[in-house]
Order: sequence, then structure tokens, then C-alpha cells
Amino acid sequence: MDFPNNSDNDSSYKNLYKSSAPTDSRPTNQFAVASLAMGILTIVTTVLCTVFLPFLFSGLSIIFAVLSKGRNKNMEINARTGIITSLIGFFLNIIIVAGSFYLVFTVPEYKEQLNQVYEQVYGESFDEVWKDTIESVQ
Repeated sequence: MDFPNNSDNDSSYKNLYKSSAPTDSRPTNQFAVASLAMGILTIVTTVLCTVFLPFLFSGLSIIFAVLSKGRNKNMEINARTGIITSLIGFFLNIIIVAGSFYLVFTVPEYKEQLNQVYEQVYGESFDEVWKDTIESVQ
């Protein structure tokens, strides 16, 4: 039985272990992936009704997307998707927070619920704290 030695330049043995599937030679840009992950986290935290985390994740997503660009003229698809998802989550969060404030300060039933919960937690109603805050500012 013949075994090829290392000095043998027979191409049939070299081609035996080569993959026939095409490979992408571009390296993955980690900042673009981080931007996409932060954009997804922005939407998830918005849906979970947190107030501050969507703003944090949205800002990080945009920063990572800009950093991923480097000196290239075009931004990668992951970075663009990260920016889009973070902006969707950001503006959705603003709408939810603004709508909540609007409902609490305009609908008497919601304001009464806020007063009850605030009094259970802090021992005084929200209206009393709000009046004290306004008076201290003036």
C-alpha cells in the first residue's frame, strides 16, 4: 500500500480535504453585531414597560453602529438594522411614557389610582407631594 509522503506535490490528495462550499472572507464586525443586539434590547425593554433602559440601549446601539462603520463609506446591514430597531424602540418608548403622563394628569380615575398606590407605598398622596414640589420651586 502506497502512502503519500509530505514532499509529494500530488494535487489529488490536497483537494480531497478542501471544502467545496463558498466561504465569506469578510470578518464579522463586532460593533455591528453589538449595535443589532442593543437595538433588539431596546425594543424588548420598551415592550416590558421599563422607562430608562430603552433610552440607554438605543444610545448604545447608535454609538456601536457609528463605530462599526470605521473608515468605510457604507454601513453594514447589521449596523443599519440596529439603528432602525433602536429608533423604533426609542420613539415607541417616548409615546408610551408621554401617553402615561397624559392619562395620569387628565383622566381623574387614573390620577386617583396613582394617589392610592403612591399613598400605600410612601404614606402620602401624589397630589400632596406634587404641591410641595411646585411650592419649593417657586
